[in-house]
Amino acid sequence: MSSLRVAVAGAGLGGLCLAQGLLRAGADVTVYERDAALAGRRQGYRLHVDARAGLALAACLPPDLLALFQATCGDASRRLTVMSERLRVLHEQGSNDPAIDPYAPATLSTSVNRQTFREVLAAGLTDRLVFGHELTRYEASETGVRLHFAGGRQADADLLVGADGVNSAVRRQYLPAAETADTGKRCIYGKTPLRPEVLDRVPAAMTAGFTAVVGGRIGMATGLVRLRQRPEQAAATATATATEAAAAAGAAAATAAYHLSPAGDYLMWAVTGDRKDLGVPDAELGAMSPAALHALSANLIRTWHPDLRALHALADVDETFLVRVRTSVPVPGWPPSRVTVLGDAIHAMSPAGGSGANTALQDAALLCRMLGRMLAGATASGTAAGRDALIAAVGEYEEQMRGYGYAAVAASSQANVGAPQRGLVSWLYRRLARSPAGKQLLLGHLLDGRAHGGHGRGQVRGVHGGRDDLTEAVVVEPGAHGHAVRGAAALFDARGLAAQRTRVDHVGTGEPLHEAGDRGGRSGVRQMAADEHDDLLGVAARRIPGLVHRGDHMAGLA
Repeated sequence: MSSLRVAVAGAGLGGLCLAQGLLRAGADVTVYERDAALAGRRQGYRLHVDARAGLALAACLPPDLLALFQATCGDASRRLTVMSERLRVLHEQGSNDPAIDPYAPATLSTSVNRQTFREVLAAGLTDRLVFGHELTRYEASETGVRLHFAGGRQADADLLVGADGVNSAVRRQYLPAAETADTGKRCIYGKTPLRPEVLDRVPAAMTAGFTAVVGGRIGMATGLVRLRQRPEQAAATATATATEAAAAAGAAAATAAYHLSPAGDYLMWAVTGDRKDLGVPDAELGAMSPAALHALSANLIRTWHPDLRALHALADVDETFLVRVRTSVPVPGWPPSRVTVLGDAIHAMSPAGGSGANTALQDAALLCRMLGRMLAGATASGTAAGRDALIAAVGEYEEQMRGYGYAAVAASSQANVGAPQRGLVSWLYRRLARSPAGKQLLLGHLLDGRAHGGHGRGQVRGVHGGRDDLTEAVVVEPGAHGHAVRGAAALFDARGLAAQRTRVDHVGTGEPLHEAGDRGGRSGVRQMAADEHDDLLGVAARRIPGLVHRGDHMAGLA
């Protein structure tokens, strides 16, 4: 098939990757972007990219752009770390296998700066990338698609691809039943440049990859971005290489000159929680300035470890912004046509799973492959046979895309209403549950979350009420309440736990606590010190066999 005209609505990662691949396949492609420039609005900072992205980029990008992408990646992400808000490491998962190349397409596992990545994908598109064109509607017929833009401008194409994000105008008209649902989760994103005073505060556990901080109803995601090369330097090197290659081939000038915006190293952070837990009405939250959002997020983590608070305080305040997390509602298959969609336009998902960008790039490579096969044929685009070939290629793409796309939405879903903590942490529950050690950690976290309510109910029923059968003290926190559980058998060995703690006041069997109302002590008491209230997480992370359910607390000891 020849002279296929493809219009792509939206210059996001998926749309730009698709354009690059289709140009290589011989299509006539134009990308229409509503913003006035690539940096027209904040869309995030750090992205994790994996083999889905790597293979897609290898298939769609010319070799020089793939090399430029690899040069401007961040240091490899080798570890997922879960820690408490007091910086206790609860779980680590990752690989340091030197045989695995984290920058090779098939084993890609690293981070990228979103803006730099987008500029790499846009390189060389020149007049095929048109800014200031907001698609409002389209008209499809047997022979083509007419695009209508704000301001009255129009364009014609054989195929329209909606890559215009979660608020897709294409999806809204083409698939009105494919709605997006507000999860109720809110993310306040920020960026802290890695100045020397910042590096001094970054915990060692945060330096190897993605980190999730578990802090009750509020969570935080962090990720360092340490670029392999500064983008502007990598672009200059790529341009010089292209110039030398052109000269060696006898060309008068390089075929490409690369320009990437300067970018430095930074710590990306996102304070996350349910909208009801942020303490601000949702309408007011959406109208907040960057400074107000930064102040709000500072208040939400005000009791956390000083180093976490300092990393947040040292942020570039003007770079703070809000994201309302929405996810796509899966819909049954639809008949293919001259209109299709990719990325967030059809399978928007939570950022918690780190799959959104990777899946959009996977879409781009798949659609490019399907259309490329069709372009390799000899059928003219204006014939009935050409139309049938186009519709068949689109249908094959959509069939596969729905399968893995909606699966990614489900995997990243935050609708885990039964979990003690939701949002980012619900994804961690599912991911950690794949390993025995992870399951143990999750059990401890579940018991800890359920127990806060049980402990409070015990206090309401009356301190020290019905305590004759108490046989074990679980935690004694310096300057805080003691905690007691009931049961004839020991629930865990406090000696074994205390031996692994850095703060221990006293451990002893049968040690009377002598609180008022204790009736002179109790038998079988084991006592230990704790440095934070959610010590059950520490119990689970250290694989102690028995876990204490705080719902069994009879009372807080005054």
